[in-house]
Amino acid sequence: MNSPIIVAAEEYVSSLMQEKLTSRHYYHNLLHTRDVVAYAKEISKGENLTEAEQEIVILAAWFHDVGYTEKYIGHEEESQEIASEFLRQHSFPEEKILIVKNCILSTKYLHHSGNVLESVLIDADRLTMGRPDFKEKGELLRKEWEYYLDKTHTDEEWAQIQVMYLQETEFNTRYAFMHYQKVKDQHLKYFKELVIQFEHRTNLISLNSRKYLQYLVNQFVNATGSLFLGFSIGISLSLTVWGNLNYAWGIGIISGLLIGLSLRIGDRWFDRYIIRKFSFPVSLVIGTMMLILLFKASQYAGMILYDLMVAEMRFSEITESRIFHDIISSQGVFILLWSAFLISLILNTIKLTSRIIGPGMMKSYLIGRYHKPVEEERIFMFLDINSSTSMAEQMGIEKYHDMLNRFFYDIGSPISRSRGEIYQYVGDEVVVTWKMKDGLEQANCIRCYFRILKQMEKMKPEYTSLFGFMPEFKVGMHAGKVITGEVGRTKTEIVFHGDVINTTERILNQCINLGKKILISENLIRRIALLPNVHAEYVTTRLFKGKENEVSLYTLIKK
Repeated sequence: MNSPIIVAAEEYVSSLMQEKLTSRHYYHNLLHTRDVVAYAKEISKGENLTEAEQEIVILAAWFHDVGYTEKYIGHEEESQEIASEFLRQHSFPEEKILIVKNCILSTKYLHHSGNVLESVLIDADRLTMGRPDFKEKGELLRKEWEYYLDKTHTDEEWAQIQVMYLQETEFNTRYAFMHYQKVKDQHLKYFKELVIQFEHRTNLISLNSRKYLQYLVNQFVNATGSLFLGFSIGISLSLTVWGNLNYAWGIGIISGLLIGLSLRIGDRWFDRYIIRKFSFPVSLVIGTMMLILLFKASQYAGMILYDLMVAEMRFSEITESRIFHDIISSQGVFILLWSAFLISLILNTIKLTSRIIGPGMMKSYLIGRYHKPVEEERIFMFLDINSSTSMAEQMGIEKYHDMLNRFFYDIGSPISRSRGEIYQYVGDEVVVTWKMKDGLEQANCIRCYFRILKQMEKMKPEYTSLFGFMPEFKVGMHAGKVITGEVGRTKTEIVFHGDVINTTERILNQCINLGKKILISENLIRRIALLPNVHAEYVTTRLFKGKENEVSLYTLIKK
């Protein structure tokens, strides 16, 4: 059917898209819109819709992607506004405008239909999966995502995404199922076989093997850093005792190796048994004394090993060497102790201070990254313990503090492993942030949530024994641009300013109302290459007070 309003809509949308869409809209362009309109007409007739119903669906099909002329993520809401304004100008009935807008919103990512009109438009928008050119259209979408969402996929990852999409996405109308399901099943079979081929090509490396390989890489990087620090300290101490002599460098390298290995092995032990149990000044004194002993012992050990292996002395001859007399002389002992003390004090002060403000923030302070404000894209995760007020009343404030302290300590490791930075603690809430690249890489921000769940499940017997229950929590996640910079004089702090902070807090507050453990904004979920066993499910769209744009919310389901 081609009623006057549909003809006018076609002219308006075609003109607007030709004028404002870029050449990088490889998939969501005017050609796609025209295809969806054609499919909507076909399915509407197949479902025996009335002419009035067909008119609504076709109008919604013309406008469903016009919002791409304004923004990429959240284009459905823009499409609604553009359609609403156009239809009102053409005196279209308000009750029908509302139906058109609901149909447009139903095409949102992972949305489910609410009635037959929405089902027709959803199937029209997805009908490509039941047509012969699905693979070619998919490559256009893949290219578009790479530009607009910064989502890059290998051929193997794309095949897995297509399998997941075809398995999870069903036709809503009887007509589409009868006429297009067969081709859809063929596409699913093709991509499943392709995934199997990729698995054989990569020697069937298991997920556990990949995790182990990543673990080895991380260990190597950390060990390299410890050894570099050890060599720097060992050589510096040797040069202070013996000056710039050949054997000073040799002893420094040997003692540096011992220092580096000791720091690597003892770091976790020091965190667990000293830092966690003692106050800052006590930890500083203990840590400094331990490092002084380590540095001094490493120098003596380095001297002995150098005489035995390099100078080829017998063990009985070592006490007669000049090297030995230099290191045991009063001047040598004083220089070594003083140098060891200064280095130990500096290292422990940095370590303990970084524990207070966070290693990532400490690094930023030291290199002056945010001395001048910087605009950057960041991901934020707000994690909040449920029913904290009632728990504090039941447990008592001291025991409740112990529980909070334990909880924040235990989730620290999953956050660090996921490359997150703890920005701040606010009561019973912790704010975690990632630079956009770090959070999106390997879906680190999503992995962080599931790693915390796994960690707390493992700790459940211990919490139940100590506190009588296992604390539950909710999570809100969002991403966007912020201004990052240092503020304050007597107390300097790196802070983030931007609407994304306030919006993340409001997303978190919706968890209880919607009965969800985690809610993520569409702005973030559309940019993440989700893990193979994780599914994003659309929940609702909210317009928060004081905000101009609505925010669509999703939750995560692990299979």
